[in-house]
Amino acid sequence: MARKSVMRANAGAGDVTFNMTPMIDCTFQLIIFFILTSQAASLELAKLTLSKPYKSTAVTSEEFAIPYKAIVNITSAEGENGGRKGEAMWYVVGGKKVRLQDLHEVQKFIGDRLASHLKDGLAQKDFYVEIRGDKRVHFRHILPVMEIATNLGIGKMNLSAQIKTVEE
Repeated sequence: MARKSVMRANAGAGDVTFNMTPMIDCTFQLIIFFILTSQAASLELAKLTLSKPYKSTAVTSEEFAIPYKAIVNITSAEGENGGRKGEAMWYVVGGKKVRLQDLHEVQKFIGDRLASHLKDGLAQKDFYVEIRGDKRVHFRHILPVMEIATNLGIGKMNLSAQIKTVEE
């Protein structure tokens, strides 16, 4: 049978204690659990080396000189002057529009950027070409730029595609 205790006003005030040992044990077990699981999870992560931005990405790359890359933009002709789906309108290199037939202009631009890069004493392996186009441009308009870069001995290329336009 359970004991009933009645407190009386005139009874002597006793010390009230609270046993903290089980709470401390539980806390330490949780700490050990989280340490072990975080170490196991970090072992499964891939070791990535991410490139750091050269300047702020809030401005276009053509507004400042980036010593180790050449940027070629490929704009879509779709929706402009009866342009067909997948057709490119022109290449934009160094802020200048170049007709699709004038690939020698694109080659000259990339070659000049590479020569400037090498003249500054930088290694050719650090130089790359960034090719930008929107999703509507066929690959056949991108391939000539890749071939130009390969012929100039540039092995690193970044391909970027604009998925949404401002109107969408």
